[in-house]
Amino acid sequence: LNGWDCGLFGGGGTLSCNADCTLDTSGCSECGNGMLERGEVCEGNNFAGATCQTQGFSGGSLFCFECDFLSTANCCNNSGGSCNPLSPGGCCGNSVCIGGMCL
Repeated sequence: LNGWDCGLFGGGGTLSCNADCTLDTSGCSECGNGMLERGEVCEGNNFAGATCQTQGFSGGSLFCFECDFLSTANCCNNSGGSCNPLSPGGCCGNSVCIGGMCL
């Protein structure tokens, strides 16, 4: 595809080629239209049923980046859960990250 992707058409998803070497945009989606479409991981606040809990965290909120990436950066764990001491906000509530554990 010579570096081309669905972003050239204002969306995400998967660009491919037809048998006659023309572009097949049927796998592309229009990010930002409010509808979760084929090829999109998420759309705005629609995470296709995913939550921080389904991603292995205790709480927090997911974030959708350009319909292609579901970010767990704002998810957190309760006391006793794991955390990354180099990543602030990994623990919920008043818990703090010490030695890789929320305490």
